[in-house]
Amino acid sequence: MNENQLDSPQQLYVALREHLRRADERDVDHARPSQLAHALQAPVRPTLETLVDALFDGDVILHWELECPMCKAHSEISNVFLTPLHEATCASCGADFRVHADQETQVTFSPHPRIRELALPAGENKAYHDALHHQYPATTVQELMTVQRFRDWAQNEPLQGNAYLEVRKMTLWFSDLTGSTALYARNGDRVPLVFPGPQLGPDVRTFDATIADLSVARMVEIGQEVIAYLREIDPDVLLNVTLKRGVNQATIRNQAGADVAFKRSPFSLMIEVHRVKGDDILIMFDMVGATVWDSDYMLAARRLGDKLRQAQQISVLTPGRMPVLFSPTGALVLGLPLMEGVDGKNVYKGISPLAGKVGETLFDDKLTLVDDPTVDGKFGSAAYDDEGVPHRRNVLIGQGKLNGFLYDLKTAAQSGVESTGNGSRGLFNQPNPAPTNLIIAPGETPLTDMITGIDEGLLVQDVLGLGQGNVLSGAFSNPIALGFKIEKGEIVGRVKDVSIAGNIYDVLQNIAAVSRESEWIYTNFNAPYILLEEMNVAGKT
Repeated sequence: MNENQLDSPQQLYVALREHLRRADERDVDHARPSQLAHALQAPVRPTLETLVDALFDGDVILHWELECPMCKAHSEISNVFLTPLHEATCASCGADFRVHADQETQVTFSPHPRIRELALPAGENKAYHDALHHQYPATTVQELMTVQRFRDWAQNEPLQGNAYLEVRKMTLWFSDLTGSTALYARNGDRVPLVFPGPQLGPDVRTFDATIADLSVARMVEIGQEVIAYLREIDPDVLLNVTLKRGVNQATIRNQAGADVAFKRSPFSLMIEVHRVKGDDILIMFDMVGATVWDSDYMLAARRLGDKLRQAQQISVLTPGRMPVLFSPTGALVLGLPLMEGVDGKNVYKGISPLAGKVGETLFDDKLTLVDDPTVDGKFGSAAYDDEGVPHRRNVLIGQGKLNGFLYDLKTAAQSGVESTGNGSRGLFNQPNPAPTNLIIAPGETPLTDMITGIDEGLLVQDVLGLGQGNVLSGAFSNPIALGFKIEKGEIVGRVKDVSIAGNIYDVLQNIAAVSRESEWIYTNFNAPYILLEEMNVAGKT
C-alpha cells in the first residue's frame, strides 16, 4: 500500500479494517499501534486516533497490559479505570513494582469478533509478540489519553476508590494570549470551523409552567392511577412506575456574535411490567415524555394494557418465511441502523453504507425519514442545537430517495457542507451529530387492513439485544422479546422462542404497507406500523 493513498482519516480507517480482516492472525492479535502503523505505512499518531475511532465503533478490542520493569514480561489486566493500579507483582519473575501510566501500563488492540474471529488460543502468540515488542515501541496509557475522543470518554469513567493512575513525567505547554490562536492552528484540531453568527431560530414550544409547577403529590397520584389501571387488567403483575420532571436552561455564546438561550421543562413517565407464571416470564416497558404538558399521560399505560390482554394466550408459530408487521416500538430494529447510516460522522469516515449515495433511490418509495426538532413539546425539540445553529426540519430520505445526512459544525466543515443543526453534546464531551426527533412518516393504509390481510404472520412489538451486533452495516439478528402471531387476519396470541434476522438495506427495498397510524415512543422517535411482505422467522419446530 502506498503511503499517499492514506491522505484522509476515512482511507486510513478503511485500510485498518481491511488489514484486521486479512493480515496474518499473529500480526493483529494484541498488536501495538506502532506495529499497525508500520503495516499500514502510516504515521503512528493518526493510526492511534483511528484505532480509538474503531474502538468506539466496535471494530477493535482494547487490551490493557502491564510490563514488568525487571524482566519485561507482559500480563493483561482489566480496565485501568476499574483496577487498583498502585502496585503489582510480576507473574514471571515475582518482582514487586509500582505501576505508572506513562511506562508500565501499555495498550494493544485486536479485531473485534464481528470483524474477525481469531482461531489461535489466548497466549498462543506470546513468543511471536515478545519478538515484535523489541521491534515496535509501546503505546502507554498516558499516550492514549492524549487522543481527544478517548479523553472525553475517560472523563466520565471514574476510578474506583482504591485505584489511581500515577504519572511520573508529563509535559506542560505554556503560552500567553498573544499568538495563541496561531499556536492552536499549528498544533490543534485543523478543522476550518465557522461558528454561526446571530440568526433567528424557529418558534418552538419547549417550556410549560404546568410541568415546572407539577407537585410531587400530583406525580404520586398519577403513578397510583397507572398502577391501578394495569392491576385491574392483571392483578399478578409487578410494576415499577417512574415519573420525572424538571426545568433546564441553556445559553450559548460564541465569538461570531451568536447569543441564544432556550428553556425546557422535560416530563417523563416510565412503566416497567413484570409477570411470572410458572416458567413463563413476561417483561414489558413503555415510556412517554414531553416538554409541554399533555393531559393524556395514561397513553403508555393503555398501550401496555393492550399488550397485557393480548399476551394472556400463548400461540405457536411455525418458523419459515412469512409476513412480518413491525409496531412503532418494533420498528426501532429498522430505525436504529438508519440513524447510524445518516450520521455525518460515519459518512465522513467512509464507514456508512449510505456514503456517496445522495440522490439515489435506495429504499421503497413508501419510506420517508425526517429529523424534525421543530415539533412543539418533544424531547428533541428546541430553537437551536447545542452549537447555536438554528434548528430546521431535515428530510433525510424522501419516498425512498436519499437526500442527505445529519451534521454538526465539525463534520460539516470536514465534509465541505453546512451544519444541519444537529450538534449535540454532553457536559464534558465535544459535540457530535445526532438526531433530534426522528420520524418515519406514516403511510395511507389503515392498521386494521394490514392485519386482516395477513393469513399467517408475526407482529413484532419488542426485541432483545437492540443495538447489538454490526448495526452500522444494517444487519440485525434479534430474539423477539414480545411478539404476537397473526392468523387469518387476527392477533391470536403471544409467541415465544422466535427470532428475526435480515439487513435493512435489503428488506426496506420492498415494503408491503405503511400504516396511517403512528406513535411517539421513547420520547423522540415516531413511527407507524411497517409491513414487510416476507421475512425469515426462526424458532423451535
